[in-house]
Amino acid sequence: IDEEGRPGKWRLEAEMPFPMRRPIVQAWKGTLWVIGGGNGSSTKWVAAGKIGREGVIQGWQRVETDLPEPVTEGTAARAGGRFLLLGGRDARNYGKTLTDVYWLEPHLG
Repeated sequence: IDEEGRPGKWRLEAEMPFPMRRPIVQAWKGTLWVIGGGNGSSTKWVAAGKIGREGVIQGWQRVETDLPEPVTEGTAARAGGRFLLLGGRDARNYGKTLTDVYWLEPHLG
């Protein structure tokens, strides 16, 4: 965005470690977290990418700790040093709307 508030052109920043749509996304302490989402069905995958000085993703890595259940279209919030993942859908189960709330203490090795 320039000084007059106009957006610039879109450019390819980095490839995700796996294909997805409708993930839950949250920034935390210089890292962009991508949680769940879908690639034809809901996934349990979690990925993290370090955000560089100019907002450039410095590379993605798949996080070893998957979600307990596949989730897409959920909402994430930060509270007390944790992520809270609220609701969403389970595409494996005919798009069932979920009432689950999960939490995660995010850290990278």
